[in-house]
Amino acid sequence: MWKNQTAGKEKGIAVFLFFSGLVLGILAANIFFRKSLGQVGILGKEFLETYRDTKVDALSLFFYLLRARMGIVAALGVLGFTRWGRLSAYCYSLWLGFSGGLFLAAAAMEKGFSGILLVLAALLPQYLAYIPGILLLFYGIFTRGDQRVRQGGKREKQVQYWVILLVVTLLFVAGILLETYVNPDFVKKLLKNY
Repeated sequence: MWKNQTAGKEKGIAVFLFFSGLVLGILAANIFFRKSLGQVGILGKEFLETYRDTKVDALSLFFYLLRARMGIVAALGVLGFTRWGRLSAYCYSLWLGFSGGLFLAAAAMEKGFSGILLVLAALLPQYLAYIPGILLLFYGIFTRGDQRVRQGGKREKQVQYWVILLVVTLLFVAGILLETYVNPDFVKKLLKNY
């Protein structure tokens, strides 16, 4: 019972930090970066046409995403074995919110509501694997921290954490495959109708 209450509290903190980061990212984009975000043109006509007409090198994209996505999973997974696990999960949650807020604000500044919809659609289908992976990783980090505190550092529950890390890895590999082989075609089809 104590474990569930503490893990639930920590998940609540992570959710609060995510939404706080989202609001901070939106505010930062509007206060500090309004002029420069408008010049970047992430949803500009030229960029979207170039993206739509570019052939994606799937193998290069796969290995790039593998390094980028699995580096985060590895870092958080390793930190989950230490006393820094919870703090790293909180910081990553805040960062996800902040960067998401910046990106959504930039999309809204350039294209309004349709820009936000395009950005959210571009997260599909890979985030159907990434989000459960992140949530499961956070669950593992938070419950592992509970076990470490309650058991005085005993290692008998490590197997559960290793299984969680294995499942998270599989979810992220599935997300990387979707982002490599499904998402580019999906986004290109969206852009033809945009």
